[in-house]
Amino acid sequence: MRRYHLWMLLVALLWLALSPATAQSPYRVFVPLVARPAQNPLFSGEATYYLEADGSGACLFDPIPGDRMVAAISYLNYGNADYCGAYVEVSGPQGSIVVRIVDMCPDNPGCGPNHLDLAPQA
Repeated sequence: MRRYHLWMLLVALLWLALSPATAQSPYRVFVPLVARPAQNPLFSGEATYYLEADGSGACLFDPIPGDRMVAAISYLNYGNADYCGAYVEVSGPQGSIVVRIVDMCPDNPGCGPNHLDLAPQA
């Protein structure tokens, strides 16, 4: 896992070095970096929603205006913020969406293993 984080850091530094010097935008863009898509785990679980979802949370990200396609992952899967910033596809009876993990679902009976707590927009 450390090699993956080092790879992400190197890609980010290279991108910064090659990007033109322009005025800084007030918005941040988070782009997923998938190093080995064939090795991404597939989980099955329950999803609910929480009204307070704004893009901030246990992962310490700032809210992104207009981006509410976010989710909190179960405290049982949170680990050491292992999935913070990860984009996950959520599939259900009404279709599929992609959300970004920004928070941890608290230790309570309604948030079991592989549980996602989605923003209402998701």
